[in-house]
Amino acid sequence: MKEALEIFKQSTYMKELLGDHIFNKYVEAKSAEWESYQKLRITMGSRSLFIQDLMIDIYMIREVRSLVNVIVLFPKQEVARSIRNLLVRSGFEVTAVCATGAQVVQRMEGVEEGLVVCGYKCSDMIYSELREYLSEEVKMLLIASRQYLDDCVYPNVIGLSMPLKGYELVEKTREIVTEISEKQRRRKQRPKQRTREEVRLLEEVKELLMQNNQITESEAHAYIQQRSMNSGVGLIEMAKMIKESLTYQN
Repeated sequence: MKEALEIFKQSTYMKELLGDHIFNKYVEAKSAEWESYQKLRITMGSRSLFIQDLMIDIYMIREVRSLVNVIVLFPKQEVARSIRNLLVRSGFEVTAVCATGAQVVQRMEGVEEGLVVCGYKCSDMIYSELREYLSEEVKMLLIASRQYLDDCVYPNVIGLSMPLKGYELVEKTREIVTEISEKQRRRKQRPKQRTREEVRLLEEVKELLMQNNQITESEAHAYIQQRSMNSGVGLIEMAKMIKESLTYQN
């Protein structure tokens, strides 16, 4: 596992995908987790399962971010592009870069949830006017001087003070996107009878885990359940993520 972690740390692709700040925090957390694995001397194919966990975590980060619409709004296009590029490099799905509030309203028409990253004022309106045109569930990340942020009393407007630090923007965006994604997941997590396809998927993933990690069927099922509970993701959705992560791993 130490070798896998070293390979991960050397991966420029993963660094670009997660962003420098999150990448470093993730490596730090996984290094500590590996130390715990060693101290506890977990058997049951711990080395392979640790790698499996790492790949699922990366897959989930990508999935969470891609579910949420993120729009960047700034009147100066060089500023907008700079912020857009930073967010894309950090793994977020930026669906549009806009110069006016009207463009954002058009883009968000019929969209119930999402995030608008913007400054205090654009050419046709200030942020509070734009806020009135958007769905209540659409959040706004307002980048402005402290004096403007202190006067902000609007719901679902989160402030980020100037001068802007890149890692703070990425971290705050991650928090907001994760919160939106969790709401989306909770709505989807309604108890229902599993289809034949879902049952086959579970059986397939258990078989893959058993073959890759030399574990029993009950241990494989327990692993899927534990990952599902820890991540707040439904059992079937977690099975899909594990299958996808095995594709990356292999």
